Amino acid sequence: MSKYFGVNEHISIVEIVVRSVIMFLVTFAMIRLTGMRQFRKNSPFDMVIAFLIGGVLSRGVVGATPLFATIASGLALILLQKFFYTLSFKNDRIEKIMKGERFLIYKEGKFLKDNMKKADITTLEIFEDLRVEQQTESLEGIAEVYVEKTGEISFIKKEKE
Repeated sequence: MSKYFGVNEHISIVEIVVRSVIMFLVTFAMIRLTGMRQFRKNSPFDMVIAFLIGGVLSRGVVGATPLFATIASGLALILLQKFFYTLSFKNDRIEKIMKGERFLIYKEGKFLKDNMKKADITTLEIFEDLRVEQQTESLEGIAEVYVEKTGEISFIKKEKE
C-alpha cells in the first residue's frame, strides 16, 4: 500500500492519474461536507487557505508526500477555516480581522483620499469599474462608492427625486 500511496520519487503516469482522481474525489467530498461557501468570497484568509490547500494536495498527487498524510493535512486546513469562520460569526472583532472591512471612498461629489489610501485604490481603478459596471464615465448619478471587503468596488446611485 505504501508503495503506491507513500512517498515515491519515480511515479508513473498511471499512479499520478490514480492519485489525482483520489485527491479530486476526497477534496470535493471534504469541501461539500464542510459546506465551504466561503471560497466564493475571495477574502485574504480564503486566498491563503486556497493556496495552502492547493500546495499541500499537489504534493500528494505527485508523490512528494504520502497520500493519506496529504489528505489529513488538507482536511485540517479546511476545518481550520471552518473554525475561524465560526469564531467570526460569534465575534465582530474577529470577523473584522478575518474578513476585513469596507471603505467609503466617494461621497457627495468628493473622493475620500484617506479611505482610498487605506483600501489601496486609485481614482483610475474607480473609473475603470464605473465604466464596466455602470456603463458610464461620470460619477454624476452616483451618491457613494465603496470598496467592499472582497476588494470589489460598489456604486450607490443617487435617489431620484
